[in-house]
Amino acid sequence: MIKSEKSHDTGLRIMEVLKILLEEDVDKHTIIEKLKSNNDISNAYTNEAYLKYFNTFELLGLNIEKTSEGYSLKNALHHIELTVQEEKILIKLIKSINKLNNKKQEETIKKLISRLDKYVNLDLKDELKKAENEPISESLKINIINTLKQSMEDKSEVTITYKKRNGTKETLDAAIKKILEEKGHYYVMCFNPSMLRNKRISINSIMSVKRSPKQAQDLKSKSSVIFEVYGRLSKSYKIKSWETLNDFGDGYLRITNTKEDFDILLHRLLKYGENCKIIQPSNVINEFLSLTDDILNNLEENICQK
Repeated sequence: MIKSEKSHDTGLRIMEVLKILLEEDVDKHTIIEKLKSNNDISNAYTNEAYLKYFNTFELLGLNIEKTSEGYSLKNALHHIELTVQEEKILIKLIKSINKLNNKKQEETIKKLISRLDKYVNLDLKDELKKAENEPISESLKINIINTLKQSMEDKSEVTITYKKRNGTKETLDAAIKKILEEKGHYYVMCFNPSMLRNKRISINSIMSVKRSPKQAQDLKSKSSVIFEVYGRLSKSYKIKSWETLNDFGDGYLRITNTKEDFDILLHRLLKYGENCKIIQPSNVINEFLSLTDDILNNLEENICQK
């Protein structure tokens, strides 16, 4: 292909940027990298150049919004007015995405829905967020609990996808140890064999559960955390129902914890300060030290900023 004349390069770059924004929300770095891969246009990546591009889009009636993911094109040159029935069907489709129980397929459909957003009179991205935040139905909750119970009885591993408190998704392979109910809320206590840690997950936050033919390993010794408490704490410490007192002496208790959520346990032990020491396993000791270092670093940064 013959390289375009320089006077036409600006127009070509504007069209290329528009084509990128029609496909996805991107940051400036991604736009630059995509333009660099196009040998038919010359380089022009200054802030002034981008300002001209976006001013041109605004004159054309295209609205570009700065988001946490970069730049988002909110509307396109062609627009479709959906009927009420078509809107209902699209919303129903969005709410049914998680029923695919296939992460790759779910992400593909969500990407397609996001691309359609700028062409229709319905905020599809907002509908996607609503569907992700929608609490699970009672019937689905019962199905999840039954699946977890069956996996616990069969001693088989499961793959659980759940929503964390910050809204992000996490998927882990786990062996079910216990299903418990507290004040009307159900939780599953499980063990992640790859990370050697216990995890407590609210049933309401679970998005999907997939049973595995793989048998769960013997978890008792692997999931235990042994720690000691000293001084005044050793006299006032109350042994939890999931803990065992292994040893004691003048001014200390040695305790084995077998069921508590790993993150909750670490933060609880951290509150005890110098009156507590983790004995084993080594990976828990390392994570405890790392957590302590992170807290100290954050404190130092806050002091420096002041």
